[in-house]
Parts: sequence; C-alpha cells; structure tokens
Amino acid sequence: MLQGFQPASFGSVGVSKPHANAGNRITYLNSATLNRSQHFRGNRIHTAKYTLLTFVPKNLFEQFRRVANIYFLVLSVLTSMPFSPKNPVSLIGTFMAVLMFSAAKEAYEDYMRHLSDADINTRSVDVVDVSLCSSATPPPPQMSPSNLDSPSPSLTLPLLQFPLKTLQWHQLEVGDLVLLRKNDEVPADCLLLATSDTDSGVCSIDSANLDGESSLKTLYAVHGGLPLDAIPSLRGRVEHESPSPSLASFRGTLHVGTAAPVLLTLNQLLLRGCSIRHTKWAVGVVLYAGHDTKSFLNGSAPPYKSSTVMHTMNRCLYFVFFVQGLLCTINAIAMLTWSHASRTPYLSTFNDTTTSIVSPNGGQGYLTFLVAYSNLIPISLYVGIEVVKLIQKYLIEHDADMAVCVVAPKTAMTPSMSMLDPVPGISTSAAPTAAPMLTSFAKCRTSNLVEELGQVELVFTDKTGTLTCNEMVFSACAIVGMPRAFAFDSLPIKASSVSTASAAPPPTSACGSHRLHLPNLLIPRLSASAGPRALGSTNNCASESTIVDVQLTSPKKQFPLEGSDAWTSLYDSRHPNRTRQMDFWLCLALCHSVAPELDEDDPTNVMAIRYQASSPDEGAMVAAARQMGIVFKCRSAASVTVWNRATHAEETYRVLNVLEFHSARRRMSIVVRAPDGRLRLFVKGADAAILKRLATSAQPPSNDDDDDDGGGGGGETTTSANDPASPHHVAWITQHLTEYSEKGLRTLCVAVRNLDQATYDAWSTTYQAANMIHDPDLRESHVASARNAIERDLHLLGMTAIEDRLQDGVPDTIEQLLAAGIRVWVLTGDKEETAINVGHACNVLRPTSRVHRLSKYKSESDMYEFLAELVDGMTCTNAPRPTSRPPPPVATISAKMTQDVMVLDGDALALAMLPSTRQVFIGAAMRCRACICCRVSPKQKAQVVQLARDHVSVVTLAIGDGANDVSMIQAAHLGIGICGHEGTQAVRASDYSIAQFRFLRKLLFVHGAWAYHRVCKFILFYFYKNMLVVFTEYWFAWSSGFSGQIYFPDMLSLAYNALFTSYPCVAGFSLDQVRSIDH
Repeated sequence: MLQGFQPASFGSVGVSKPHANAGNRITYLNSATLNRSQHFRGNRIHTAKYTLLTFVPKNLFEQFRRVANIYFLVLSVLTSMPFSPKNPVSLIGTFMAVLMFSAAKEAYEDYMRHLSDADINTRSVDVVDVSLCSSATPPPPQMSPSNLDSPSPSLTLPLLQFPLKTLQWHQLEVGDLVLLRKNDEVPADCLLLATSDTDSGVCSIDSANLDGESSLKTLYAVHGGLPLDAIPSLRGRVEHESPSPSLASFRGTLHVGTAAPVLLTLNQLLLRGCSIRHTKWAVGVVLYAGHDTKSFLNGSAPPYKSSTVMHTMNRCLYFVFFVQGLLCTINAIAMLTWSHASRTPYLSTFNDTTTSIVSPNGGQGYLTFLVAYSNLIPISLYVGIEVVKLIQKYLIEHDADMAVCVVAPKTAMTPSMSMLDPVPGISTSAAPTAAPMLTSFAKCRTSNLVEELGQVELVFTDKTGTLTCNEMVFSACAIVGMPRAFAFDSLPIKASSVSTASAAPPPTSACGSHRLHLPNLLIPRLSASAGPRALGSTNNCASESTIVDVQLTSPKKQFPLEGSDAWTSLYDSRHPNRTRQMDFWLCLALCHSVAPELDEDDPTNVMAIRYQASSPDEGAMVAAARQMGIVFKCRSAASVTVWNRATHAEETYRVLNVLEFHSARRRMSIVVRAPDGRLRLFVKGADAAILKRLATSAQPPSNDDDDDDGGGGGGETTTSANDPASPHHVAWITQHLTEYSEKGLRTLCVAVRNLDQATYDAWSTTYQAANMIHDPDLRESHVASARNAIERDLHLLGMTAIEDRLQDGVPDTIEQLLAAGIRVWVLTGDKEETAINVGHACNVLRPTSRVHRLSKYKSESDMYEFLAELVDGMTCTNAPRPTSRPPPPVATISAKMTQDVMVLDGDALALAMLPSTRQVFIGAAMRCRACICCRVSPKQKAQVVQLARDHVSVVTLAIGDGANDVSMIQAAHLGIGICGHEGTQAVRASDYSIAQFRFLRKLLFVHGAWAYHRVCKFILFYFYKNMLVVFTEYWFAWSSGFSGQIYFPDMLSLAYNALFTSYPCVAGFSLDQVRSIDH
C-alpha cells in the first residue's frame, strides 16, 4: 500500500528545481514552463519511413543494399556499352520493372502507415486548462490523516467545475492534466491522480492492445485518489525513471510541498494504448509522451528469420557466380586465342573511330560474355519465390481442418476476454441463450519461413495452455489439521464457470474443436452423502466422467457446497480446526489479482459477481472460496472486502502491502490489517518457495494423530491456528503434494504469518527505503531482500490441487511427431511430478521409457559424470572420471535416438548449461527421444532453445500460448503461438498461430512437407530452365568464333523467362502435391 502524505498543504507551495539523479527524470505538476525547459518529446508519433522528398533516395538506398540488385545494376550498365551483345532495353526494362514493383509495394505500405499515424495523432482528448483556473477556486484542503481515509467533500462537485480544452493527441505535452472517460483510449503514459470511484481510486483498464492480456486490470490512483479540487493547483514534482520498455516495472516518487514522498509503482501508471473500462472518468498527468511511451519502446520488430532453404540457395548462388565467371573466363581466353589463330586482316584495317568494331581484348571479352550469360542468375527468381510462398500462406490460412469454432467476445470492448462468470445459480427456468461463435483459422504471420515447416527436427513446447486447455479446475485441497483432503467430486469448479446468470452461455464439455454445450451445468459441490474422499482412494479427482448434468438437492440453497463435510467443518463453531480452515479460504479470497465486477441488475447478490483473472489458477481458487462462503466482493487501493457466510456480513481488510507474483519468486504475498486489528501476511505459491520458509517447530507429532481415520494421515488436532504446523503436518501436506502432482494436477501451498506492529513497522521502513533507491539493479536487489525478510516463519495452512486437462488430440500428435523422428522437449514451470504425469498422458513418456532424473545431481562434476555416461550408453557408475574429458561429437549423437527420456528442473538445467557441461548435455539430450524441463523460467526456456540452435544443426520449433513463452518463440527457427486464454503476446511474437496443439500435425506433415517440396522444386527448375538457355549460348559460342553474339533474340529470351516458363513454374509448383493428404 502506498504510504500517505503527512499533514501538509496542497496550496501554492513553491517548487524548486532539484537535481535529477542519473537515469531519472522529473515532471513538474502544473508547470508547463519547467517541463518545456527539459525538452521532453512531444506526443506526435511517426512510424512512416518515407516522405515525398525522401522516398526516392531512401527507397533506392534500401533496394541497393541487396547484393543481387547491385549485380543486376552492373549488368544493366554493361548492356549499355558498345560491346554488349544484347539490347539494353530487355535487361534494363526488366530490372526497372522489378525495382518499381518493390518501390510501389513500399510506397503503398508507407502510405498506409501515414494514414494510421494521422488517425492516431488527430484523435481528441480533454485537458484541464490550468491557465484558466481562476484564483477564486476554493482553496485546496489540508492533507490530514482524517481526510486521507475519507473522500473530500469537494469530490461531490461536478467534474466539469474546471475549464477544459480539447486538444489533439499530437498536441499533448509532458505535465498536461488529462481527463479520460469510460471507453477512452489513453493517449500517453500518465500517472493516475483521481478517478470517479472516489472512495477507493480504482480504475479498470483493458490492456489487450498493449500486452495482449485479455482480462481487465485494476489500477489505483495516487493515495487512493487525490482531492479533485486540489489537482489544478497542485505544486510539486514527480521523480521517476527514464523511459523504459519494461511493461512490468515502474518506480517513482511524488513530492508535494513538505509532505513525505509518496512511492509510485506500475499500479498507478496508465499506459498509452490501454482503454478505460467500468470507470466513469479518470484524471492523470502525462509522464511520457510519444516515442517515450512504453508501447512505442516495445514496438521493436521481431528478429529477422530466414529459412534453411534460402540459406542453401544463397550459398548455391555463390557457386553459380563462380560457374558464370569460369564460363566467361574460358570464352574470353578462347576469343583471344581464336582471334590470333585466325587472322582477319580486314578487321584491323578499320581506322574510322566512329565504328564499333575494335580489336578484341580479354577484359572486353569477359564483360561481353558476362552480359550474354546474365540469365544464369535469374532476375525474377526472388519474385517468383515470394509468389509461391504467398500461395502457400493462403492455403494454410484457409485450411478448414485447422479451424476451430470459439465463443465470440461478449462485447467489442473486451476481445477474447477470459471471464469468470457467475454460477448459474439458483434458478434454471430460463433457457440459456446460445453464445455467438467465431471460426478461428490458422494465421501465417510471415511467409518467408513456410518451407521451414517441412524440416523441423526438434520441437520445444510449453505445457500449460499449449498441451493442456488452460481451463483450471479446482479439484482438491488439503488443510493442515484435517483428517483428510477434500476432493471435489460432482463437477469441477472452473475459472470460467458461470454463476446465477441464466442468460450466460453454458459451459462446454471440452476445450477442443468440438465444443458441445451441456445445459444447466452447475458449479460442483462436495458430495455430502459420500463425504470427503481419502487420499488415493479413488481415481483422478476431476476426470471426464465427473462432468455430468446434475441438479441441486435443495434448489433453495445459495451455495452448492452447503451441507458437505467441508462446509460443515468450516462453519461448525465447535470444530477444533475451524480457525485454520477459515484462514485457508481467506487466503484464497484475499491473495490474488482478480478483478470483480458486480451485477448491475442485482449488486447485492454476491453469487452474481463476475470475476476476471489474468491467471486462470487464481480465478479457480477465488471461485472455490466463493463456493465455500468466503466471497471476494470488491477491492480498492487500500482495502479488500469479502463477504463471510459465517457472519453474513462484509469484512474489510486494509491492504498494507502487496508483494506480487513473479516467475522468479514463484509466490505472492499480501499484508493486511484484519477487522479485529491483527496484522497478517497471507502467502500462496509453489511448494518449493513456501515449504523452505516455514517456521521451525520443535513440537513432535501429536499422539492423537494416530487415532484418526487413517484416510489421509493429517490427523485432526486441537492445535491453535497461531501455532506453526508440526513436522508431521508438513509431511502430510508434502505427501498430498506428491500424490496430486503424480496425477498431473497443479499444486500450490498456502501459508500465513501473524505480525506484531513493531516487526511490521521496521520492515515497512526498510521496504519503502528499498523502493526509493534510484538505481534499478540496486533497487531490485534491496527489494528482493526486503521481501525475503518478511516472507519467513510462515505457518502452513494447506495446499490446493488444480487440474488442467489435455487438449484434444495431443497424445496422437506427439506420438506422430516422435514416430517421424522429431524430438519433443517439454518446458514448463510446473513441478517435476506434474510434468512427468503429463508426459505419460501425452505419450512423451512410454511405459518402456527409461527416465533419467537430473535434478538429483547438485554439482557440476556429478552432472558431467552422469551425462558422459549417458552419452556412452553405459549405466552410471561410481568410477571417477576427469571433468576435463572431451565431450563426444554432437553430430554423431544427434543421429541416434533412443527411447530414453531426460527430466530436469531449473537448478539442474542451470548446471547442465554451464560452459563445461553444455556440449555433453545437448549431446545426451539429443540422444533421448524427449526431454522434460520443469520449474524453468522464461529466460531459461529461451536459453535452452538457443543452446540447441548453437550446438546442433537441426531446425527448431517453439510453441507456446503465454507471455512467458515469447522469448522462447523468438529464439527458435520457427515460433508458433497458440490462441489461448493468456492473451495474444505469444501470437504476436510468433511466425504462425494456430488454435490448438493438434493442428501442429497437419501444419508440419502436410503443409510443411508440401511447401518444402514446392519451394525446392521451384528453385531447382528455375535454375534448370535458365541453365538450358545459357549453356545453349555457350555451345553456340564455340560455333561463332567466340564473337560474343547471342543465339536467342532478346525478345524471345525475355518471353521465355516471363511467359513460357515463369508462370507455369509458379502455377505448377505452387499446387504440386508430392503425396496426397492420406499419405
């Protein structure tokens, strides 16, 4: 939580101009003169490459950066020379046509960029006209603690009490006060000062245009929203970091008068390109404008990729150049030899300087034959290849077999929004209306790699959302002190399920292409009759057989789980473990980034709240807490409100700090002040991140634990919730973590820590000081240390198990990939047991596969020793082997693939990628049929792909669906994005996008094979047809005294290339099928 101002006035406090630290900049509030003196960039954007004056020279410069164009330019000059055997019109005309075609294409694309720039620059926005704010404006209120926690009375005044002026976007300057209304797009990066939600300062934004995330995000105004009437008269400054492309970080401080500096984070920054949603209005001050905004700094083009076929063709061109030069040299020497051997006195008697007949010489002869054999390098080769590839692109994008019907977005304002809809509650009288459907086809974002699809030998794939549906199902939970884990039997609690909205689209039975709607599906409840299942007593706790049409046993119940054993134990005031259960569900309801949306028709119905989550895991857990009667209702910058079934009342928890989730941290924490005044830290995250931070306990396992039912071993105890879990409880939770992970479920741990005021105050001071550090690297180091300082001595509450089912057709697709000799590497952030289970389910692991777990090796020498033994095909022995042993050649290993599978976690991967072990590691990995890397970060994913590219001569393909897969997708030869639930960042960074993983089979085995065959045959035939002409000319030279005369007339040669052969080549080889689809 942002710390507030000390009592101070927002009045006309003088502003001095302090010295900005290196790497930082200062924006002054309501002081255009000071801001202009710093020469910040304006808000005009310019993405076009050319102007009317610069188009011709710049475009020619761009075109002649290609070596081929320079070659044909030289030939065009040579054809204009007197010794040229060809009419210059033929070659020059063709060359100019190619240049003009490319120039016209560039001109059209740049014209469209000009139109786009003009459309954006001329958009309108309202700005507070500070110069017209009269001195008669009521004096701003004093910032005292009392009015910090309650809205200022002036906030009830109309918003338009201040003069506004309408500007175009390009007229905005740094420091302007911008007024944004609902559905407006943010014109520049702005610091959020106030919103229409005067109680909390909350502002909902849609960032799909910026980062591809489909869910809404929640921002908070500075200090929960500054008093509206004080904003135009604010005198202060914002010290913040210089323009940075990072969308995940922002640090700054707000200085107003003598008040204490206020820490600013990304939660207060409105980014250009985002849109205001569910907020009537918002006021912000421009910090970054135009090309300094994060959206433009992130607008760099993806890395250029070229196919292996094109690399091979370019190398062949050097050989063709050599052959052409050799032919010209031979003919030039033969010309000199023939002219000296066959004396023709009449040729040397011409003294008239006007004649074009001169004595032959070697250099002239060489250039003469260079022009005569110019067709050996076809000038239209690249144009023809592009046409063939564009046709392949069209065929891929219009393949109905790679299309899937998906539910259309509910509104145009929230495309592809993953909505956590309310439970279809209580009444099922109204039939659900059919949701509109859209057809999602494959998308080819670049056509120059289409033939590369037919040469893939190594596939890197993400797991969540790529192999699985990314539709999280809350399947089970285990709470410390309870005798058993609770398995949710009837129906899965989904992040995308719907509550009490009869008109909402019904849930679907699968996430594949055949989405069959099942009417009246309700959020599942725990079976009250059967009771909670014991660990391991049944099959997978959320199998397909559990998805059935059910009716509530009591239609009057508002909560479907009411009456189950989990519900009864939670709301039984005499239950000895009730407090710990309540803390468990409270953590799920408080510690998250989910955004709620109340039902406008029934705002008091807590079961009608719509949840929007960027993480489907969080959505499933919040939905599960709601079904247990702990309902997350609303949040503000300073508080979170839940509705508690136990008290039938709202409880407001004051949020003091939020330590957000990060892939490196693998956990999220929130510090709150409970309604009873206690300071509490709730934490949820990966078991590896939570278990090692638990409080040490000397309490031995209770003897009473031996008297439990034996179902789960947890042992229902009377231990106070304030006491840390005993080692026996931790072992019991660890057993559940292993058991559910082996079933392929995603597991998380939940913990809590009670803080005293002195401890929190000391830590808060340290944490605030760390955030105030200007140096980014030093700041991140101190912030990480401060987070670790408070996220310790935790009391374990329990664990959750969430299922993510495999997509349709994934096992068959992977089986065919492996049968074709294509190795598959699974890169995931899940734990090892979960990854192995999914590997079995999707046929990456076979029952006969020998699994090598590298996570048990903790040193560089041990890792090298094992990998060397694996490469040699021997069992690992204890015989010492020097670490300096030379690694075997990768080329010989890559051709031999066994049925072995390698499994390693992030730590083991870091050891395997050290300089001394990386070569033997990649050699051993290429010997295996598959490799599973778990607990890896996005950076490690990209490093693995780059390692394979650097050490193995194979074409790599990376496929993923989320923002954490972008670096991996860009590092591979081919990047494929899945249109999933985690936004469109992976799709935007990819070369191709498909709707489901199973479409990879046809993309590679049909379109890839066809494209590779078509492009290669087109190139070969193109060279072949031109060589026929050139070698005919070469043969004719031996019969024409090496005079340099040509056999074919110019127009015939031109027609041969342009009409007789080019069009048949393009038409024939663009549709040729080396084999039918059935084969």
